[in-house]
Amino acid sequence: MPAGLDRGARAVAAQEVRDGLRGRRQLAIRAVLPVLLFAVVLVTAIATRGVDQTEEPYRVAVEGDLSGAREALALLPADAVIIEPVDDAAVAVAGGATIGLVVPDGLDAARARGEPAVIEIQRSVGASRARAATSLVVGVFGDADLAMVKASARDAGIDANVGVAAFDQVDVQLTERGTRELSGGLAPALLTLQAALLVSASATQLLSRQRRGLLTAQLLLPVSRWQLSLAKGAASLVLGMVAGAPVLVVVLGIVGVINATRSGVVAALVGVLACVVASLALSALAAALGLAVGVRARSQEQISLASMVVVVGFAVVAAVVALGEHRVFEVLAVVPLVGVVSTLRDVLAGEGSVVLFVVGVASTLLAAAAIVWRTSRHVDAERLVLRSAG
Repeated sequence: MPAGLDRGARAVAAQEVRDGLRGRRQLAIRAVLPVLLFAVVLVTAIATRGVDQTEEPYRVAVEGDLSGAREALALLPADAVIIEPVDDAAVAVAGGATIGLVVPDGLDAARARGEPAVIEIQRSVGASRARAATSLVVGVFGDADLAMVKASARDAGIDANVGVAAFDQVDVQLTERGTRELSGGLAPALLTLQAALLVSASATQLLSRQRRGLLTAQLLLPVSRWQLSLAKGAASLVLGMVAGAPVLVVVLGIVGVINATRSGVVAALVGVLACVVASLALSALAAALGLAVGVRARSQEQISLASMVVVVGFAVVAAVVALGEHRVFEVLAVVPLVGVVSTLRDVLAGEGSVVLFVVGVASTLLAAAAIVWRTSRHVDAERLVLRSAG
């Protein structure tokens, strides 16, 4: 229990935890529901990625023999495609380019000899813009290449009907960097949804008919409203972490194995520690919100409605921030919930700042403390007793 609790508040928190642990069925349900909710959010995120919702030009990063591909690339519409010469197409795609082209050296000579030349396309299979850009480039490039081969063959008195360029598509998400980015999105999304279910559980526990007599007795204890609210929030946090332990273990295992395999033991330890800290921060915020809902709500219906709104909000953050196609602006690290999710994603992907992650965690914990403090002002013994009598 938090060190800031006095003896009476610790006794209240311990009693809350003991009573909560008796409901093993509810704990099991709370452990399974995040997985089902995660599946829904993941399907939604994938469906959203399947639609190109922007009108910005495609950024095509070209690595290798740019001169040999220049004539074909010049046929691409200038208002729809931006050509960027780069040293590493895969890195450029990870950095924001729509697709990357790796053009082999001597493409012009291969055309003249009629020899096949493989052009590698680096892209993210799950990105809708990458699929659209690939279709455009392959179509225009292939037609231009065939036209140039026919022209060269005609000059040499040879009949040719097949271009020399062949395209080999590589999914950058299956590379080391891509695998880390993928796990970097899945882990915070699952942790966010796990924490979201704490809201309803905490609020329901506070308003439960079986606990109304106990709540009235607790309100009569010589414990300050702040200490009592903090004790109940801490108890909800402990129960939430117990219920979410199976999901957390799976997440830690995935993050640890991927980072250890790809980047070493140190990166794995950093990723595991970041997930644990983020889970605590997210659960603390959800427990505080559940406490606020439980104190203010007058019926189970109100709790269900408020909890649904909060869960939808958490799910939107999981779909847009954790599983979204683009990184979130660093300045949003100071925003509670959004900050910890976005910075955890970046840290697990190997692109984030530990300082920004700490800022995101701190902002989320401060928001949770502020909610508990504000809720403690509404913990009025007489008002709650009158509600119980009704």
